[in-house]
Amino acid sequence: NRKISAFTAGSAESKLAVYLLGLPQNADGTVMLRSSLSDLADMLNMGRASLYRAFDALSMNGILVREGKKIILLDRNALRNIF
Repeated sequence: NRKISAFTAGSAESKLAVYLLGLPQNADGTVMLRSSLSDLADMLNMGRASLYRAFDALSMNGILVREGKKIILLDRNALRNIF
């Protein structure tokens, strides 16, 4: 269901938000990407450039911080409100 939701979410930010919210979160608010960004872009049916722009937009809005495959979710409520 998460893949279907991510695929039909609309904007790149929405697709990424649905995907990230479905990942297991550590106690410190981090999630780990299970695949490469190229594979993630393919899974979410978008180009890599769109995925990078989505990460940048969410980062600039203070919603997350990306450190390679480690994503720190700073504001889960804002992430939920994207879609």
